[in-house]
Amino acid sequence: MKMKFTKKIATILLSVCLIVPCFSVMALAANGVIFFSDLETSVGDEFTITGTAVVSGDVIGDATIHMTYDPSYMRFEEGDGVNADTDGNLTFRGSGDGSSDRIEFTMKFQALQEGSTRLEQGDAMVTDSAGSSVACEEGYADVTIGAGDPSKIKDVASGTSVTIDGQEYTLSGDFSDSMIPAGFTAGEITYNDSTYKGAVQEKTGLQMAYLVDGDGKGDFWMYDSSDSSFSPAEQVVISDTYSIVIFDAGSKVSMPSKYSKGNLEINGKTFEIWDEPDRDGFYVLYAVNNDGEESLYLYDSVEHTYQRMETPKSATTPDKKSASKFDAILEKISDHLIWFVAAAAVIVILLVIFLLVSVVKLHNRNRELDDLYDEYGIDLDEEEEALKAKKKEEKQEKKGRESMRNRKVKIFALVMAGCLCLSGLTGCGGGIKMTTDDTSSKSDSGLMGSAKKEAEKSDESEADSADEEDKISDDMIGRYVSQGYENPSFGFAINLPDTYTLENRNNVALNDADIVESSNSEGTYDYLKSLISLGSAVVFSAEDGNTYIELNIQNAAVLDKTATWDEEKNIAENSVMTEEDAKKLMGEDAQVTEFQNNVEEITFLGEKHYAAQYTFKNYDVSYYGVTVFLVNEQDSQYMLAVNIIGVDLNVVDQADQFFSVYTE
Repeated sequence: MKMKFTKKIATILLSVCLIVPCFSVMALAANGVIFFSDLETSVGDEFTITGTAVVSGDVIGDATIHMTYDPSYMRFEEGDGVNADTDGNLTFRGSGDGSSDRIEFTMKFQALQEGSTRLEQGDAMVTDSAGSSVACEEGYADVTIGAGDPSKIKDVASGTSVTIDGQEYTLSGDFSDSMIPAGFTAGEITYNDSTYKGAVQEKTGLQMAYLVDGDGKGDFWMYDSSDSSFSPAEQVVISDTYSIVIFDAGSKVSMPSKYSKGNLEINGKTFEIWDEPDRDGFYVLYAVNNDGEESLYLYDSVEHTYQRMETPKSATTPDKKSASKFDAILEKISDHLIWFVAAAAVIVILLVIFLLVSVVKLHNRNRELDDLYDEYGIDLDEEEEALKAKKKEEKQEKKGRESMRNRKVKIFALVMAGCLCLSGLTGCGGGIKMTTDDTSSKSDSGLMGSAKKEAEKSDESEADSADEEDKISDDMIGRYVSQGYENPSFGFAINLPDTYTLENRNNVALNDADIVESSNSEGTYDYLKSLISLGSAVVFSAEDGNTYIELNIQNAAVLDKTATWDEEKNIAENSVMTEEDAKKLMGEDAQVTEFQNNVEEITFLGEKHYAAQYTFKNYDVSYYGVTVFLVNEQDSQYMLAVNIIGVDLNVVDQADQFFSVYTE
């Protein structure tokens, strides 16, 4: 609920509160988040961690999320769409249902020892419904393991030592079922009269063993119980539903002599292969698919693709019947070559004659049609123009309908912003006072009517964007501090309680501990200066789930270099939206009720300032908001809007207690 409210408020403030909307969107573009459930458990107990990927304001597409954990504290057993890459490394792959904004998945672990540990997100790739990549805030799960019953920990055999090509491995059963290659299931294998957990293919009887090398990295190997031998195996994913496991064919296949046998390294493993004759970079190898069907596959080493192929017939055992028929045909062609060439020439001549006749007939028909149109006064050009005009009109009507649909989508954000986001502080003890008198009507000039020109700056005001950025100081933008904000240029500071969360102002997804440092970095200041020079930028934002606070700097000279901000009263009056405007913009589906607004002079930071105030209900949900407009005393080209919006009247009313006059 907290996250949904935050995203709604961010959308609202982006739509109207910024004087130049297009640049406002740049300042507060939100994408998505990945988060995990925290929990407490005990040694020996099994527990489940739930992961969630959410895309803000859209339908989620696909998600690939890499995660790490400490295997000394907990053991991964299985997961929904989760595979164990190596011990301590997991990967989730999944897709949305086409209608939801999120994907959820679960992972089952067993607690091994007391202490605190963490499952952390690594690299992630999340897309929206259109397939576009979505940047997501990283998440993690804190796991606290208390004293429990160590006897409940599953007995995982340490296995026995196995030597393959001079390298030592350990035959182990320490793997989860989710790690088993597709087409195989968990089962038992027998090695040196001892039974171990392994993987079996029920249809073919193929067996696989899990071997761990000296570095602790485990992998599945093909196991032949007839001679207790091991050979490399590699699972290759062909599609979402189809995969193969490559392994050595051994004596199962006898290839014709034209295929030379050799070795090829694939994904760090060496397999027996056959060179494809007359095709460089193509090799034949042996594999079993997830349906339990063993076959030869043609491997393209350049594009890394696999294609199933039939086993070539042995050169020593040709199909005599087929060979004799083919030889007979060749002999007949050779004996009557001249006749075959003559027949082909006749066929070509007949085709040319047919084409010429067809062209002549088509030409004559067109000429007859022209004469007929002339006789009856039919103007084809006029009819074609009329048809084109009709198609163009239909296209414009369709485009208009689509435009209206898109406008209705944008209207919700726009009206919510107009009703809620032009909000600020109420003054000490003054409360929010609402009226519906004529003072709520907007001037014809609109909000930008609050910006006025200074004639004396006419020609010299044509500075480039670099000069504009130089005028914007770090003090004007302000700086983040622990749980707050300071702005020497506008002369105030903010100190928020621990219930509030600061939001990073450069739109970079970082951990909370890095928000202050990142927001005050040189790169962030340069980024914000460029936005302000183009129109506006959000320089501070924070929320506690019920209340959203935002500071936004506006540049009056974005459209005219000579423009400066008018009096704060005029700015506030030009920002007011009427109930009629709200209902008109919201459309037929809106449920706007109890709409009230006013412009009032309030006390903010010990001085008088004008504020625009709003309240209304939409679908029985109450919203309260105010905005204080502060024109910069040193340079009236810049204005700062202090916005507060919330669902609780008292919270909004008391928010000014967090603001104070700035002191060095």
